[in-house]
Amino acid sequence: MTKKEQVWQYLCDHSQAFSASDVANALLMDRTNASRYLNELVKEQRATKSDERPVKYQALKAAIGDISFHDLIGAHASLKNAIQKAKAAMLYPPHGLPTLLFGETGTGKTLFAECMYQFALEAQVLDEAAPFITFNCADYAQNPQLLFSHIFGVTKGAYTDAETKPGLVAQANGGVLFLDEIHRLPPEGQEMLFTFIDKGIYRPLGAQEELSATVQIIGATTETSSTFLETFTRRIPMQIELPPLEQRTLGERFEIIEDFLQQESNRLNQTIEIDRQSILAFLIYPTKGNVGQLKRDLKLVCAKAFLHFSTTKEQTGLVITKNDLPLAIQKGLLRVNEFTESLNDILHPKKTQLIVEPGETKGVWSQDPTAKMDVYQTITYTLDTLEENDIPTLDLEQLIEKDVEHYFDSYIEDLSHSSMYQEIINSTLWSLVNQLYDQAETSLQRQYSEKNRFAFALHVQAMLERIRQNRLITYPDLNSVRRNHLLEFQLAMEISLRIEEMYQVEIPLDEIGFLTMFFVEETSDKPIPHTVAVMVIMHGESTASSMLKTAQTLLGTTKGIAFDMPLTMKTEQVYQAIQKELHQHLESYQKGIVFLTDMGSPNTFSQLITTEYQIPTETISFSSTMLVIESLRMASAGRTVYEIGQSIRQSLLASFKEESPITTRKNALLVTCYTGAGVAKLTESILNELLDPTQVEILTLPFLEQNRFDQEYRQLEKEYEIIGMIGTHKDRTKAAPFLAVADFFDLKIRQLFFETIGISLDTQQKADDLFAHYVQLAQEYIELLASNFQLDDEAQAGLKMHIAAAFNRQYDPKWIPEKSLFQVNHTIFEQVEHINQRFISQYGQGLVDDEVKNVAYLVENLQYKAE
Repeated sequence: MTKKEQVWQYLCDHSQAFSASDVANALLMDRTNASRYLNELVKEQRATKSDERPVKYQALKAAIGDISFHDLIGAHASLKNAIQKAKAAMLYPPHGLPTLLFGETGTGKTLFAECMYQFALEAQVLDEAAPFITFNCADYAQNPQLLFSHIFGVTKGAYTDAETKPGLVAQANGGVLFLDEIHRLPPEGQEMLFTFIDKGIYRPLGAQEELSATVQIIGATTETSSTFLETFTRRIPMQIELPPLEQRTLGERFEIIEDFLQQESNRLNQTIEIDRQSILAFLIYPTKGNVGQLKRDLKLVCAKAFLHFSTTKEQTGLVITKNDLPLAIQKGLLRVNEFTESLNDILHPKKTQLIVEPGETKGVWSQDPTAKMDVYQTITYTLDTLEENDIPTLDLEQLIEKDVEHYFDSYIEDLSHSSMYQEIINSTLWSLVNQLYDQAETSLQRQYSEKNRFAFALHVQAMLERIRQNRLITYPDLNSVRRNHLLEFQLAMEISLRIEEMYQVEIPLDEIGFLTMFFVEETSDKPIPHTVAVMVIMHGESTASSMLKTAQTLLGTTKGIAFDMPLTMKTEQVYQAIQKELHQHLESYQKGIVFLTDMGSPNTFSQLITTEYQIPTETISFSSTMLVIESLRMASAGRTVYEIGQSIRQSLLASFKEESPITTRKNALLVTCYTGAGVAKLTESILNELLDPTQVEILTLPFLEQNRFDQEYRQLEKEYEIIGMIGTHKDRTKAAPFLAVADFFDLKIRQLFFETIGISLDTQQKADDLFAHYVQLAQEYIELLASNFQLDDEAQAGLKMHIAAAFNRQYDPKWIPEKSLFQVNHTIFEQVEHINQRFISQYGQGLVDDEVKNVAYLVENLQYKAE
C-alpha cells in the first residue's frame, strides 16, 4: 500500500476530521508529505478540508463519478466502433463477455473500463451497489503465489503467519474486476484466471472447498495478443482496440485540450488564458504517451502558470504563452504547415487566444476523479512555507520553478585567470565566461579547456558588437540544434539570460544556436576532420608564421597554414607552394579555404584556386592577428567558407566604415527550386509585384545539380549581397535566411522573414492584400488538380502561388487580360478546362481562358518533373 493510500485508509477508519500534523504523527511520516497526500485526496474528491485554522481533513465515501460513454470525446467518431463492441460485451447474457482492451500507454484504457461499468449500471445489467475493483498485475508479476492469494484470497494457516483474507474476486462479486497490465501475468497467473472464467469457481490459497462468484473480467494491455497463452485469449472473446492519439482527429484533440483546461479552471476557480501558438503546439506536437502524456504536459504548463499567478500581483488569472511550453511541445509549431487547413477549421485564424472561465463542466476530462500530478497544492504549500521565512518573491519563484521542472541551479564563483587571454578579452567578460563555463561543467558533467573558454569569449565579444550594431545573423539549421543537442541548447538559453542581464541586450534565438555549439563541438581537443582550411599569406620574412602561431597558441589548435612572402620572393613562387600543398592533401581542402592576406597580388589567389581545383574560397584583405584568431575559431566550429567570409567582412565594415567591394553590392533575394526555371520564374514574377525594386532585386537560380548551383551562387555573390532565399529546396551550406514556398502563406513566418531581410512593412502589407482573399480558393483549386495529375509538393506550392495571384489579378478592376503565349497539350488543356468548370459550378468563380491555358502549361511541365 502506498503512503497516500495509508493516509486514505486512516481517514476511512475514523469518522472525525484531522489536521496534517495529526495524520503525520499517527502514521510516523513527515508533515509536508502528509499535507501533500491529504490535498491530493481532496482534489480527487475522496476527502474534504475545512476553512478553519489549522485546516482539517475528513474522508468522503469513495465512488466512481458518473462517467458514461456519451461523455467520451470521440464517442461518435474515433471511438464509435469500440463503444459498440463494449456495450455488446456488457449486455451479453447472462453475465456479459470477458473483455480485453488493447491500446498504447495513455490511450485511456482504465477510463474506458470505467465507462463500461457505468453503462452496465445505467442498463441495469449490474445492481446499483455492484463494485468496480481495479488491480495492476505488474505489482505481483514475479511472485505467482502472492499473485494467487491477492486475486483469489488466502485462508488462515496457508503459510506461516497467514490470516484469512478475501481476494479481489470475492470483493468484485456481482460487479467488475478490471485487471490493468494483464500481460504482466505469468503463465501460471493466466492459467488461474482462465479456470475461473471457464467455470466461475475458485479456491482461495489453502482452502479445501471451492467458492463461486459472478464477476465481469475486463483486462487491459499495451501488448499484442501473441503475448498471451492461446488458451487464455480464446476465453476472452471480446477484444477491443483503442486508437492512439495520432490516429484521432485534430478536432477531438482540441476538445480534449479544451475540456482539460476547463477542469483545471474549475479546480483552481481561476480564469485560464492560453494563446493561439500554445494551442497549435499542443494540437500537433507528437505524444508517444498519447492522451495521458497530453494531460500531463497540460498539467505541467498549468502548474507553471499557477506559479506565476501566485507570485505576480498584476495577473488576474492563469496566463499560458508559447514561452511557457517545454521545448518538445514548442517543436510542434514546426509542423503547422502540414495541418494549416485543419487547424484553421478548428481555431479561426483571427482567434488569438482561448479563455476558459471556471464553472462549466464538460465531458469526461472534467469529471475524472483519478486526476494525478496535482502540483498546485505543492506550490501553495511551498509558497506559504517560504514566505514565513521572509524569502523574497523573486527568489521564491526561481526556487519553485527549478523544483517543478528540475532546472539545474549550480552557479560556481571560482574564476580561472590567464594574463595572455586578458590582453585580448577584457577582465569583466573573461570573468563572466569563466563563471558560465563552470556552470556548464557542473550541469553537463564535462570538462572544458582554456581554449574552449577563450574561443567562447571571442565569440561573445563579437556577438555583443553585432547586437549593438543591429546586425542579425541566421543559424543555418536551428531546429536541428534544438533536436540533437537539447541539453546544450537549454544551457545556452540560461547562459544567454546572464549575458543579457550583465550587458543589457536582448540575444536573438539564432545567436543562442551558435552559443549552443560551443558546448557541443568544442568539448574535445580532437580536431574536426575536413573543416574549412585557413591559409595566412603575408609579405615579410615571418609575418604570416608569427601571426598564425600566436592565434594557434591562444586557441590551443594546430589548424591553419602560413605562407611567408619575403620581399625577394616572386608571387608565382608562393602560388606554386600553395599548389604543392593542395596536390599533397587535396582531400583535406574540399570544404574550402579562407585566404587571409595583407595586400597586393595574393588577393587574386582565391579565384585561381576555385577555377583550377573547384574548391570554394574566400579572401580577407588587410588581415590582423584578431582576424586570424576569429577565422580559425569559426573554422574549428564547423562554419562554412561563406559564413566565415561574410562574418569577417561585416566586422571589418562595422569597424572601419571604409569603402570596400561589399558596400557596392546590391541586395538580392534569390528564388530557387528543384523543378527548374518554370516555378522559379513564376515566383519571381509574383515577388516583383510585392516588393519595392529599390530595396531588393529578385534573382532566380534553378537547383539542378549541386556543384553547378554552388558555382553560380558564388558568381552571384560577387555582384549581389544575397539577403534571403525563397524556394522549395533549402541549401544548408548557405547562410542566407530561407523561406519555404509553402510558408509564404503563413503571415507570421512571412513577416518574420521579411523583417529579417529588412523589407519594409509597406511591402508586407502588399503581400497580405494580394493573398488574403485568394489563398483558400487557390488551395481548393490545387486539390482538384492534384486528384487528376501527378504533382509533387513542390509543384503544388508553385502552382498555388500562381493561381492565387491569377485570381487577384483578374478580379482587380484595373486588370487588363493578357493573351497566353504558351503552346499546350490539347488533352491536358481539356482536362484543366473541365476542372475549371467544376470549380466554377462549386464556387461561382474560376479562371479565365488564358489563365486556364497558363495553368495547363504549368501542369504539363510540372507533372513531367514529378514523374
